[in-house]
Amino acid sequence: GFSRGAVLWFALLIFLFVAVGSFLSTGYFDPSTYFEAVLYRWDNPLVNLAVLAAAVFVLATVWHAHLWEKVPIAWMRRVAVGLAFAMGLCWVLGSRTVPIGAAANLNGFAQGFLQRDYSPLENYLRLFPFQLGYTGFLQLLYAVFGSGNFLAAQLVNVAALALCYHLLVRLAQVLLQDDGVACLLCVMLPGCVYMVLYTTFVYPILIGLALALGGMLCAARYMQGGGAGFLAGAVGLCALSVVFKSNYQIVALAVFLMLLAHWLEVGGPRLLAGLCAFVLCAVFAMQPVYAYY
Repeated sequence: GFSRGAVLWFALLIFLFVAVGSFLSTGYFDPSTYFEAVLYRWDNPLVNLAVLAAAVFVLATVWHAHLWEKVPIAWMRRVAVGLAFAMGLCWVLGSRTVPIGAAANLNGFAQGFLQRDYSPLENYLRLFPFQLGYTGFLQLLYAVFGSGNFLAAQLVNVAALALCYHLLVRLAQVLLQDDGVACLLCVMLPGCVYMVLYTTFVYPILIGLALALGGMLCAARYMQGGGAGFLAGAVGLCALSVVFKSNYQIVALAVFLMLLAHWLEVGGPRLLAGLCAFVLCAVFAMQPVYAYY
């Protein structure tokens, strides 16, 4: 009801803002320096309009043909996820990029932790403690696949990318209950090539996003009559997404507000307990990591 409509309109407003900005300018980094500052330059709006027209034509053709009535959504979802995985794999193996900037720092810290060098905890990670969760994950990954094997981290990103695409389609199916929208999403997702470029970035963006989307899906399933397992999944996955990247506190807050609105409508002690657990897990998610190190 209200919760689903509010989230939908909020998402549309954000998309409109980003779309207008993307038509007018492009963000980029200066490759001649390692200084991590985003620069902007004006685009040619005619080129962008031509690309948009082509995309609208494809989507309109799919919609007019009612493709979802001829091809199962599950099959289209698998194709979209498979294409995402294949593109990510080709990009990672073909580009052979190496971590620089903040990614190089975390990569080096994880290797140092394997050698029992915890000096970054006294300087860099004291200033940026929210990066300790992913650093610990890299330490575990390198302990299994070899110290400094950042290709393993990039391949994890590829798997996370494919999982994100799967979860986006499932989320659309659960929230909107419209196979037509899910079909259009399956067609559009392989065109989101910028997401593929993130697979070489040894950073927790894609992993955190996959966990956050999983938490959103669990919350949506619970709100539609699912069991306590979905509520626990929403709490746990949102908390883990915050451990990997603190920015996903925004998603955790959105999920909490959705569940709170649902509790105000239906009540119930189980959901109230879940909301309390949600607050505790989201706020203190990093405490076990801090305690370990």
